[in-house]
Amino acid sequence: LGFDAAFNSGDIQLILTLYESDAKLMPSSGKLAVGADEIRALYRDWFALKGVMHSETQYCIESDNIALLRTKWSLKGTDMDGHTVVICGDAIEVIRRQPDGSWRYIIDHSLGAD
Repeated sequence: LGFDAAFNSGDIQLILTLYESDAKLMPSSGKLAVGADEIRALYRDWFALKGVMHSETQYCIESDNIALLRTKWSLKGTDMDGHTVVICGDAIEVIRRQPDGSWRYIIDHSLGAD
């Protein structure tokens, strides 16, 4: 399952399956979220926009079971006042191959390449 599909499903539990349990996520606010509970709280705010996420991996450099990605992303949604909101950025992400062959985020910096 890709990131866009997981995000656009609106299911926070589904998006959390893309992260290791002790992953770190740095949002635009600059307040690092560590672990599932803190990451879940960030996604609640983003899901409140009822938006559509689009992302495109710019590059992926793999070494053994670790990979570094740069991803261009955009989120278009609606705020509580009914206004259209567009948020975009260039993320830097580190993912790790799991024993089942899937990949999960261990570090996600949503604006790390801006």
